[in-house]
Amino acid sequence: MDVAKLVKRRSLRSVIDSIEDNIDDVIINEKISKMNNQLGRSQSKLMLDDLMRLLLKIWRLPFSHGD
Repeated sequence: MDVAKLVKRRSLRSVIDSIEDNIDDVIINEKISKMNNQLGRSQSKLMLDDLMRLLLKIWRLPFSHGD
């Protein structure tokens, strides 16, 4: 196989992978947006508040270095 063709195929594969990754992000963002619209602002704010409380609890957990 010609080296130039191999390089083109590899770069094409990386472009395809990048597009697939971005499509996944767009789909996830669209689902979150739809969920927020369905729940309404007050409900999504409550969910965000719950998430922040959970993150604070996790932050305060003792961390073990595995000694």
